[in-house]
Amino acid sequence: MVPGVCSVPLSFLLLVGRVQFIVDRQPFRQTSPRQFTIHVANDLTSRQQYWLAYLDDHVARDLHRAAEGTPSPQQSVALQERAFQYAQQAAILTRQFATADATDWIEIQQLLAGAAEFITPLVAEMEGTVRTLESRGERDRASRVRDAIWSELAFLLRIDPARQPDLERRFAAERPNDSFDLFIAERLVSGRPILPEATLGALSAGDPDLEMHAFRGAWRLLEIWDGACGGCQEALATADTLAREFPDRVFAIGLRDAPEQARLHLAASGLTLPAAVASDETARQLGIRALPAHILVSPDGRFASLTGAAWADEARRILTATSR
Repeated sequence: MVPGVCSVPLSFLLLVGRVQFIVDRQPFRQTSPRQFTIHVANDLTSRQQYWLAYLDDHVARDLHRAAEGTPSPQQSVALQERAFQYAQQAAILTRQFATADATDWIEIQQLLAGAAEFITPLVAEMEGTVRTLESRGERDRASRVRDAIWSELAFLLRIDPARQPDLERRFAAERPNDSFDLFIAERLVSGRPILPEATLGALSAGDPDLEMHAFRGAWRLLEIWDGACGGCQEALATADTLAREFPDRVFAIGLRDAPEQARLHLAASGLTLPAAVASDETARQLGIRALPAHILVSPDGRFASLTGAAWADEARRILTATSR
């Protein structure tokens, strides 16, 4: 039962109905979390994702309470396993939100007065699993669960950057031989698409065009812009600074402007970072929905967007960590 449901607007009730329709069409309670991602989570808007995560989280809590109250050890284990699956599904929905528009998610979270995210409860459960496995001497399995915990924490950092100092300290204690920033970068692009096969136009006549696959081989930042974009000028200036710090690692890619127009725009602004222009189709293949956009590219050609006000700081940390 949702608190105060009688006072919520009609749009919210319609949202609940839409989520129920999707869930009925794909009965997620009979699927694994991976199947849930494929069949359900990708069909939901941010508002719908929060509503379903909210329900999953409550179901997980109820199952935990039921497991604690049952006298049968076998039934208790079965209930705990089911609770963990619901907690995983709530965390998966939070992951979807972490890479999408947060506005609708936050709006319904405030309406329901619910948790800001549903990864933290899952991490707490997984940490309990680690303790249990270690007490049994199953160190290999415990190590695999620890790796899975860090995958979840990487998503949590996308949602709440203020957690970074605490997570860095924890990472240094648990994995002293690894780079925290490189770990985050690798998790960011893990499972993401490969750069499209596309040709970028040179800005000056006579210069060779650039193939998109040429960005493979190192960690790079692609700054996507156009002349009509209000926020692009400041982002380009920041990218230009990064390009001087990390030669051959930062590129500007203009959209909609003709090559000569883009060249004159950069020159008039005193910007010297390497640049080219791309077609609307290339922008679509890169998943560009708004400008400016900041695309991180891994050495194997996978790419993901850097978002939020601190995108430049994140880019600098990643480029620094991958320069060693």
